[in-house]
Amino acid sequence: MPGAPPTRMGSSYTKFQGYGFWARDSSLEVWLYLLARESGTVPGQPAWLTAAEKDWHLKATVGFNGCIDANLDQHVSSLAHRELILRLSRQVLSWLDRQGPIMPASVLNSFEMGGWSRDVETANFVRVGEAFVQLLEGNLHTDEKTSPVLP
Repeated sequence: MPGAPPTRMGSSYTKFQGYGFWARDSSLEVWLYLLARESGTVPGQPAWLTAAEKDWHLKATVGFNGCIDANLDQHVSSLAHRELILRLSRQVLSWLDRQGPIMPASVLNSFEMGGWSRDVETANFVRVGEAFVQLLEGNLHTDEKTSPVLP
């Protein structure tokens, strides 16, 4: 039976252009890890994307508790940047969809962050990814006070 993410259950706020969402650190770390991994596949990766990839990988793997910042206002400084990050995000969502309803702990532990003792519902990561996409599209209008915490 799938369990909860690792015991460090801090939450972090992901923001972009004045709006954002709260998510459990463990789910946000997986999302940022997968987004960084997908960013690394872009041929002729531009310098700004390399910087974003390194930042997201660091945030995903170091174990920041309650203070993970995706730095979207910094990394997504143009419409072209936003479109590329949206495309990469949709590719990650597609990858998650192909994994099935349960993400095995063995797969999660292969993401360089460790600490997963149980399988987890893939939907936890999908919800974070969907909020990330909605935020970048300008379709998410919650802030620090009005956003629920995603699992």
